[in-house]
Amino acid sequence: MAEILATCGGGSSLRKGKIMSIAKNSQDANQDIVWGAEAIAAVIRVNQRRAFHLLENGALLAKKVGGRWVASRKKLLAALID
Repeated sequence: MAEILATCGGGSSLRKGKIMSIAKNSQDANQDIVWGAEAIAAVIRVNQRRAFHLLENGALLAKKVGGRWVASRKKLLAALID
């Protein structure tokens, strides 16, 4: 964070607030991302085999990135409610 502020010339309180907001949004987005079938299974509370089956058949909103499944925690939980 200090490197960002230094690059921005130290910045006013407005800039600092904006940078802090961007950093918080980035952290929130990182917490929303679930990597791997095992982690996805834990979120939706099924065994790994069942989660993999749901992922392969498109029943869960997820994508394969570099050979690993990745999904949004919010979207996984929303799919369970619907």
